[in-house]
Amino acid sequence: MLALRMTALGSTFSSFSRHPFVRNVMAVAGGTAAAQAITMAFAPIITRLYGPEAFGVQGTFLSLVSIVTPLSALAYPIAIVLPRSDADAQALKWLSMLVACAVATIVLLGLLLAFDVAAGILGDQSVAPFLWLLPIVVILAAWQQVTQQWLIRKETFKSLARIAVIQAFVVNSARAGLGLMSATATMLVAVTTLGFGLHGAMQWWAGRRCPPDEIPQEKAKALREQAKQHRDFPLFRAPEMILSAISESLPVLVLAAAFGPAEAGFYALARSIVHLPLDLIGQSVANVFYPKFNAYALAGRPLLPLLFKALGILSAIGLPAFVLIAAISPWLFSLVFGAEWQRAGVYASLLSIWLFVKFTNRPCIGATSVLSMQRLFLFQGIIALVIRAVALWIGGYLLADDLWTVGLFGVASAFAAAFLIALVAWRARN
Repeated sequence: MLALRMTALGSTFSSFSRHPFVRNVMAVAGGTAAAQAITMAFAPIITRLYGPEAFGVQGTFLSLVSIVTPLSALAYPIAIVLPRSDADAQALKWLSMLVACAVATIVLLGLLLAFDVAAGILGDQSVAPFLWLLPIVVILAAWQQVTQQWLIRKETFKSLARIAVIQAFVVNSARAGLGLMSATATMLVAVTTLGFGLHGAMQWWAGRRCPPDEIPQEKAKALREQAKQHRDFPLFRAPEMILSAISESLPVLVLAAAFGPAEAGFYALARSIVHLPLDLIGQSVANVFYPKFNAYALAGRPLLPLLFKALGILSAIGLPAFVLIAAISPWLFSLVFGAEWQRAGVYASLLSIWLFVKFTNRPCIGATSVLSMQRLFLFQGIIALVIRAVALWIGGYLLADDLWTVGLFGVASAFAAAFLIALVAWRARN
């Protein structure tokens, strides 16, 4: 009897693993897992080379990058997956890069005219020199987004997985190697910036093997049509992404201003490490779910069951992982990264509730594009920014305690992520 049950279970698993959706998720997740294993292998070396202050500067720079990245192409790359024809998707690729060039020019002019003002607003003068890298980041980030969305549209998930592994190895090797020569924040920031270019270049090369079936005959006309058809992305999605980036970057900026660069470095490391399961499974499912959800919508099929299935799978996977993170992070960070990073482990525990809900709601991000709910998504982003800012003000300035600051931010962010799930489920049902 037991043998029969084991045989049936093996047959069920074999059938399940052959499903295209599952195979694609496993391909992306496998590549992401390998990339994260590489990152984790290098992490104890890198943290011992650079120290909290250097990580704090890099974290602040990455916070600025996360704010300008949505501006880079005004969210047009996200729409590349949506059109029925490759000709329209090609037009969106060209439109995205033209917009990025214009935005980079505006950012450069802004720095030339008001660099001192921008540096003064930033507060941390150690980050100010790196502001000049932002126009370059705008171009490279847009290129990365465009090439990634094209590969997702073509469902070349194995290429995405291989690129993630190569990217992780090259970037972390560069951080470690350069750190042996000069363990400064400049090295970390330089490698981070060049990493965008490397990622985009590899994705562009992979995309050459899956050329479009159609190419627009009149490029100028096609650009105008796509800009008009998908105008809700720059009007609503780009502002939402900017608000989300600002609200998620606020803890680094507040901790650096209120408590010093070391606390900002602790937070930057904690957030990057506890994001690993989110990026491993959550983003893998989201990347595969997005084109599938779009195909269901184009075919007029019910959307809510598919959404609930994805949310349920991620909830079942994420709950034990994030409970474990909450329980052992302080001890684990001290063991792996050194005793001076124990505070980062405490921060990781406090962030676990938010990152569990964010892990679960990853499919909802792509669903908002398919459901044409850019306006509602922007509304959710405004709510998230307000409650996060209030939480940080209470913790950082009213209570003047870094643990309260991180803890309150985690709770406020969890509420905002749950609110997005409710909005997407309501729209999918209707």
